[in-house]
Amino acid sequence: MRFLKYMKERFHETILKFWSEEEKIALMKIIHDIYVSDNEFSDEERNDYRQMLNKLNINEVDVDNIGIENAVTARRLG
Repeated sequence: MRFLKYMKERFHETILKFWSEEEKIALMKIIHDIYVSDNEFSDEERNDYRQMLNKLNINEVDVDNIGIENAVTARRLG
């Protein structure tokens, strides 16, 4: 588990910091829809999701407002 946590942190620090806000919102929409795909959103999942939003400095309302189709088709530009 430590390795997975380490890799998540390095991924965020080295890759996601170069993504635009729109790309991060799209990513979080996809992650959110994966979390709720089983019609459950456990406290652990919700906390993990909100921590990711905070790390990316993304507003949950912005994620709610993007359609999944737009999120899936968003392209990495940089």
